Amino acid sequence: MYCVAAVTFLAALGIEEYPVYGLVTNGNVGAVLLSWKSPASKNIYIMERSIRTFDLSSPIEAFQFATFLLRLKDQDDRLRRVFQERSYVRNGQAVTRWTMQEQISLLSAKQS
Repeated sequence: MYCVAAVTFLAALGIEEYPVYGLVTNGNVGAVLLSWKSPASKNIYIMERSIRTFDLSSPIEAFQFATFLLRLKDQDDRLRRVFQERSYVRNGQAVTRWTMQEQISLLSAKQS
């Protein structure tokens, strides 16, 4: 559910087809999920079959999971770049309507 919320948030900012990862756990075992939104179909997809699982009680698998998390750091830099490119300007207009300050100014303008 958090993956879908994160994908929906990114799509609202104009960032689609960007991978969002989640971890589902059952006891000591964690499975990594991947979700994204397709710009063509406007559907959110969650890859939940044939995925990598980690037994976090095993030292070697905990190390492999930590290595996986370090590899996600590269995605962080990419997301920052994409966020800066797409989130502030869409179709030539600044997109800040989600901020509280912007909502307050819009409400006072409508009441006047």
